[in-house]
Amino acid sequence: MKRKVDVTLLGHRFTVKTDRDEAFVRGLATHVGRRIDEVRRTMKTSPPEAVALLAGLLIAEELFEERERAAGSRADVRRATEAMIEKLTAALGDGALDRLPEPRADVRGSLRDTERDDDEIVLAAAPVSRQV
Repeated sequence: MKRKVDVTLLGHRFTVKTDRDEAFVRGLATHVGRRIDEVRRTMKTSPPEAVALLAGLLIAEELFEERERAAGSRADVRRATEAMIEKLTAALGDGALDRLPEPRADVRGSLRDTERDDDEIVLAAAPVSRQV
């Protein structure tokens, strides 16, 4: 169910239409507002548009850094899982995974299925619109 949440950034009131709860949207706005304030302290004479754009770039940087950390974590889990499969296969003999009772998943295939294209963008929030 779409709901409307009012937030204020750079002195402008925005109405956000979203499926997310109000606290989530207000948390986003608070985060953006903090980044705007941070940029304002260093760019005191810059126009609001420049401040907003630089704040957006800083937030995008946070996102990209988090993606890199997450990709590294996924790769670490994948390597550890593959090593565990190799040890189990060595201990149980060739074809051990094939002897598992049904239903079973192709474990190696499942590992590959979880890999994502690094260029893929996954948005957790519904689109935001500004009402005038």
